[in-house]
Amino acid sequence: MKLNEDNRAIAAFAGAYSRIVIYPSRTLQDLDPDKNKAEILRGNAINRAAMKAIIRNKYKGKLILVFPSGTRYRPWDPESKKGVRDIDAYIRSFDYMCFVALNGQIMGVEKSNMINDAVYRDLVRVTVSPVFSCDEFRNKTIAAAGGDEDKKQAVADEIMNELEKMHITAEAERIKLVKE
Repeated sequence: MKLNEDNRAIAAFAGAYSRIVIYPSRTLQDLDPDKNKAEILRGNAINRAAMKAIIRNKYKGKLILVFPSGTRYRPWDPESKKGVRDIDAYIRSFDYMCFVALNGQIMGVEKSNMINDAVYRDLVRVTVSPVFSCDEFRNKTIAAAGGDEDKKQAVADEIMNELEKMHITAEAERIKLVKE
């Protein structure tokens, strides 16, 4: 949603790519059901349509790249690093997946909205994990989490852990390349 509606300039850049719009679940959780009923209904409708679009594109043989919340970390907001449990629904919809880590950034993260982020030159390194079974990943993660833990959040947390490991490894290599 943020890339699609908040600002026309950002929406124009995002429009250069095929995308499926998802309403952020964190935003829905923060809304008062009595005061924001229309917005909650709108968000839920957008997310149902998004899931249908994901499945439709899956059966057309298209690859789906999901940027889960938490991958654009803002140091002043520790919650921004936490994965959103909704990612579990997407993983359950597919047979195989891999992780993609992007190290380096051409947009500095600012405390205001994205339109104020500074754009600058940087070396961006893309690393990709091996392809693996979604079911095996989920089952292993849920088994390790134990019975009392929120299973969906455990899956989101493990995704963020894996991305963090990839990021740390790739960042060390990226820094070497930047210094050359």
